[in-house]
Amino acid sequence: MGPRVVAIGAEPDGKNINLNCGAVHLDAIRQTVLREHCNVGIALDGDGDRVMLIDERGEVFDGDDVMALLGRKLAAEGRLHGNAVVGTVMSNFGLELALRDAGVRLIRTEVGDPAVAREMRLNSYTSAAEQSGHVIFMDHSTTGDGLISALLVLAHLADSGRTLGELRAMRRVPQVLENVRVKKPRPADRHARRSTNDRRRREATRGYWQTVGGDTQAPRCSRA
Repeated sequence: MGPRVVAIGAEPDGKNINLNCGAVHLDAIRQTVLREHCNVGIALDGDGDRVMLIDERGEVFDGDDVMALLGRKLAAEGRLHGNAVVGTVMSNFGLELALRDAGVRLIRTEVGDPAVAREMRLNSYTSAAEQSGHVIFMDHSTTGDGLISALLVLAHLADSGRTLGELRAMRRVPQVLENVRVKKPRPADRHARRSTNDRRRREATRGYWQTVGGDTQAPRCSRA
């Protein structure tokens, strides 16, 4: 592609992995994109299975944004198996709306790579994403690969002649994620909450809330 590359956080010493850099800490790459007038910033995590991007205006482009962009593109090209993508209960409601406008279904699973990959294998889906930047394209890899995701986005930029900000395909819905600590989780209550929230999600047209049980904490997702 021939771009000018400005590398930061690229001198590992065995102790500084993810230290104030990468997909977990985006301030440094955001500042670099703006200072160097870059078209896009690409931040990988320590093992490279996650990627977060920064557009030319310094705004974050996370896993939901990647799937909104590439999921719609694949669907338009007839290359999206089942005309669906896999996300999680944490996926922003804006992703669901963006995909729905393109006639694409968002299949939600519990949070985590194992649950996402299991859903993909069971139903032969080929595209999935978590908001954290873990994106899977089964046509290219059987697991999340930040470099593949970044290259697919870059290829789309090159083909379209547009900037990443101009290609942003979803409008993010206000979202709050909270961890609620409980003394003793009760599986029966946990399942009851999920059932109630599933019903409220189906009834909602502009958003929903959902509580997901864990071993000691329940991440609460609020969407409006």
